[in-house]
Order: sequence, then structure tokens, then C-alpha cells
Amino acid sequence: MGLESSHSDDTQNTLRTGLKKGWIYSKIYECYL
Repeated sequence: MGLESSHSDDTQNTLRTGLKKGWIYSKIYECYL
């Protein structure tokens, strides 16, 4: 959760944001059903 991070942290952050986005998109999808 810091500005300075190693490559492994970057990968974890990317995966985490991807999961968050997927969750948000699934919520939006539910709203449109």
C-alpha cells in the first residue's frame, strides 16, 4: 500500500485491482439485469 514497492508487490497489486474491478463489474452487471 505504499508508493515504493518491489516488482512482486506490483504484481500482487495488479492482481488485487483486477479482482476489485471484476467485483465492481459484476455488481454493475447485476444492477443492469
